[in-house]
Amino acid sequence: QIQTEPVQQRFVRLNITEAYSVIPGGPNLHVKQGSSLRLECQLMAATESPSYIFWFREERMINYDNEPGVRVELKRNGSVLVVEKVKLSHGANYTCSPSNAKPSCIMIHVIEGGRLITLCYSIHLNPSQSLLVNYRHHQAPFFFKPLRRLLFMLHVYARNLNSDRNRRFVKVRG
Repeated sequence: QIQTEPVQQRFVRLNITEAYSVIPGGPNLHVKQGSSLRLECQLMAATESPSYIFWFREERMINYDNEPGVRVELKRNGSVLVVEKVKLSHGANYTCSPSNAKPSCIMIHVIEGGRLITLCYSIHLNPSQSLLVNYRHHQAPFFFKPLRRLLFMLHVYARNLNSDRNRRFVKVRG
């Protein structure tokens, strides 16, 4: 330490960044059963390569498991988890946890049978006492029969909610 007269000062702006990891495609990824899966853990804002990157399926570390068709590859600034043939049991929450960065996770949903079914619906009881069902349906023609049954049951339920004088009915918009 050196003392100076007059006192000198210098202002410095210091930006502190914390390294973090990213798994592209998240937070949810839908994968067809039997296809391959490649999850990449990318390090962001890291000043050095990590000593290790652990992969977890739920709470279990899988880097050193001997599961056939599953391997972990270490990259210069990240890691890759490869599953050659996805099974239903591979559907889980996956986390990559680098030694020098915040972890990242992704939820893998395995699709059985090749088609993803999305059915968005909402049911409202409006002030005029009618039951209103809104729905949108995508990519699953085999799903229409159960949907018709559901709408019919809603219709019967709504009709029987009250006596004939306060009859409720179902309106369907699709």
